[in-house]
Parts: sequence; C-alpha cells; structure tokens
Amino acid sequence: MTTVGDQYVLRFPKIGISDWEYLEEYEVTDALDLEPVTTSIDVYPSLLTHHRMAVWYPRPVELPILVPGSDKIQRHALLLTGYGVDTFVIPFYIGKGAWTVDSWMNGYIRVCRDFVKFAAKIRGQVFWRV
Repeated sequence: MTTVGDQYVLRFPKIGISDWEYLEEYEVTDALDLEPVTTSIDVYPSLLTHHRMAVWYPRPVELPILVPGSDKIQRHALLLTGYGVDTFVIPFYIGKGAWTVDSWMNGYIRVCRDFVKFAAKIRGQVFWRV
C-alpha cells in the first residue's frame, strides 16, 4: 500500500498466464480427467440463491443480470473440477466458484453442461507482474 497525499492507494500486481488453450465442448470432459478447467458463466438471480445437490440451470423465463449501467451480461468464473450425470439424467459439471455463496455446497456447484459455453485449459504458468 502506498500513499498519495493523505490517501492510501492499494497497488495490486497484474496477473498473467503464459499460455492457454480454448476447449471445444467435447474436449472438456477429456481435459477434466487430467486437470481442472477454467470457465465463465452468465450470472442469473437463481445462481446466487441455488442450494442443495441439484444441478443448476437458469429457469426458462429468467433473464441474466446485467453489469450496472451497462447492457453487458455479468459473468462469473468457475474452476471446473469434475463432471457427471444426476438421477434425472441431466449431465453436469462440478464447478468451484470464487464467491462466498452460502447456499452452494461449500463453494461448489453442479452446473448443467449445456449452459457452459466456453472453457479454457491453462497451459504454462500463472504469474504476478509487478
């Protein structure tokens, strides 16, 4: 932390990655057999209140949350750590979120596979830039 006049200014280092690879939908489960996969999903009101072991997906009449003062849809990053099919034969990914959402399963959520439109595998190193 540094000071500018009488104000404290936090200086955060920039984070970078040395390489990444976009994954097609059929490649995600193969990649998950080896390592976690990064993704991001649109944020819906039901995502914030979801609980239990049920697979989450937005209700048909539900609209995504917009970034305040914008027409862009809010997104949330998830680290996909696994996959499966529930008792209703709904295929899902298991994702770890960065939010402290009490209603999720200790930070994990089952997300319908059809809803995950983008996934990437980090290849190389994650690093801090100062």
